[in-house]
Amino acid sequence: MSDLILDDDIDTQIISRYYLLKDDKRISFLPNVKPINIFVGANNSGKSWMMRYLMQMKNHTKVNFFEINDLIIDFNQVLGEDLVAQQIPSISFIDGNLPPLQIKKINNNNFYNIRKISETNDIHLKKFNNLNINKRGYYNIPIDETKINKLSVINQKIIEAAKFEDRLENLTKIFIPTLRTAHSLYDSKRIKIEDDIFHITLQQNFPLDNIKIFTGLHLYKEILNARNARKDVRKRFEDFETFVQNNFFSGKKIDVVAYFDKDKSLQGDNSDEVIYIHIEGENDTRKLHELGDGIQAIIILMYQIFMAEENSVIFIDEPELNLHPGMQRLFFEQISFNKDITKKKLTYFISTHSNHLLDLTLESDDVSIYSFTPIVENGDKKILIKNINFGNAELLRDLGVNNTSVFLANASIWVEGISDRNYIKAFLKAYCDAEEGRVYPKEDIDFTFFEYAGGNIEHYILGEEFNDDEEERFVEEINALALSNKIFLLADSDMSKEGTKKYLRLKSFEEKFSRDKNFDGLILWNIRESENLLPKEVWQKVLIEFCSKNNIDEQAQNKIDTFFVENVELNRTEYVGKFLKKIKESGIPLNEVCKKQSRGSGEEWQTFKDKAGLSRIVLEKTLNKEITWNDFKQVPEIVTLTKKIYQFIFKQEKDLTS
Repeated sequence: MSDLILDDDIDTQIISRYYLLKDDKRISFLPNVKPINIFVGANNSGKSWMMRYLMQMKNHTKVNFFEINDLIIDFNQVLGEDLVAQQIPSISFIDGNLPPLQIKKINNNNFYNIRKISETNDIHLKKFNNLNINKRGYYNIPIDETKINKLSVINQKIIEAAKFEDRLENLTKIFIPTLRTAHSLYDSKRIKIEDDIFHITLQQNFPLDNIKIFTGLHLYKEILNARNARKDVRKRFEDFETFVQNNFFSGKKIDVVAYFDKDKSLQGDNSDEVIYIHIEGENDTRKLHELGDGIQAIIILMYQIFMAEENSVIFIDEPELNLHPGMQRLFFEQISFNKDITKKKLTYFISTHSNHLLDLTLESDDVSIYSFTPIVENGDKKILIKNINFGNAELLRDLGVNNTSVFLANASIWVEGISDRNYIKAFLKAYCDAEEGRVYPKEDIDFTFFEYAGGNIEHYILGEEFNDDEEERFVEEINALALSNKIFLLADSDMSKEGTKKYLRLKSFEEKFSRDKNFDGLILWNIRESENLLPKEVWQKVLIEFCSKNNIDEQAQNKIDTFFVENVELNRTEYVGKFLKKIKESGIPLNEVCKKQSRGSGEEWQTFKDKAGLSRIVLEKTLNKEITWNDFKQVPEIVTLTKKIYQFIFKQEKDLTS
């Protein structure tokens, strides 16, 4: 866990208003900072103030402040009152006086004071411990040596914990404000305005030093300079072009060019300064300002992110402006998974009002969310900050997060949970990458996911009859076919036995697949759970991520590879824990990754503990092409499922446009 230490050298009038929830002292650190940090709250809740405060910080220092705080509490409890002692005046030693002993309580309000006091305490504690035992009794007050030993141990832990986990100095900071556009602005005489009037306005209202403010108005100059810059800058620009061509031009090779008429420019006429996009194999070129507003909006966001240097900190106000939910997903997935971006170790601070963007954060553990709530006490404004941990769906629902994209996409894929969602995305991505020209469908535009959470599917009206007593409850639930009449349902049987309630329900769904063109799906009858779908080639590539970090050596992956070469295919009707236990017993340092349940003669490993984490690793390795379609296609059910979903998505798209 990394907590960002707030800089006391900056004007404290702003930061003094902020308090962590349930803390009675003003905030001194921002807890649990991750690569992507999202600020949410109502208008005028203090999000922007905090963003601008962070922009002014010259350095970013990260430590585990919660651990330090717990140690400080222990230290102060053992110490009691400050200990100040010196040599008894009537005593003298031939070899020199005793060093003064001064051990102070540590105040946890200021990180730098914590370091200073603990380091000073360390000097005094070491001097006492280095004294000849016979001399320790000649201080003017009694010294409890047991207490000194305890204080020495705790103080050393504080010093270790307070070492900079990560300190970035003289940061490159980029701010993308709400005041932004890819359009050039012209005056009443239709002359292009050269000054970035958005930037000037922002600096007038909110003066910010040592930060690059990018409004998009100088995108033309940025591109012109990038194409003529040093090699590493040109490489970043090429990565940006690759992003644009893959997401907006079906993968066709493009060139983004800042065009100008040299003769007109020499005469002071800049009207022909235009950003063009040349598409390989096409005679026509596209002007950037003629593209859709959504494409222009995401290009403004992504340009600076691709062009940013390593370890830069990027501040973005409301990235959702002009972005369809599908474009919001594209933005979030790029900053989360694009290797050209993630390898630069950027840090993002993003303020948003987008429920959809918050919904996406459930898919990544590299996100920290902060909710801001203003209150008034004795006439003074006080702002409470609550850090919401990754995966806390209940708290996100409190913010109003829901699957709103179901209303906006062309088709919906119904899955039991996030694991199935990640696996299907991985299957589709690998399937599309396997053949040139096969287009990957855009999530939340071409299709979206709806998580029905297992048995809760009974609460959605898919044609089942219900009695009068149940009617009122069902009326309050979502009518699935009214939400979207283009549903693909994926369900595993959990090896349910013939005649059981679940078996009969799944059979009824299966019968509807063949009767209703708008309702399709696949029931995995002979698969215990979604993890059983994974071929051994995939397990072989991901298990190293679940091994004990302390016990991994250079031979660990070789041991895993050897195990899978020597062992037969997985039994897809049994819990995955059975073969994972066998892996652990073979000497591979696998953590206890499966839940245990008593099975008569003893405990047996069963289902995977962190299903979501496993699915995210599979998806990430697929996006990075470490796992490919050659791996997935070893399982016939994956091939069938992927092709059915792919055909269903584009069939629905065709039906809508025909």
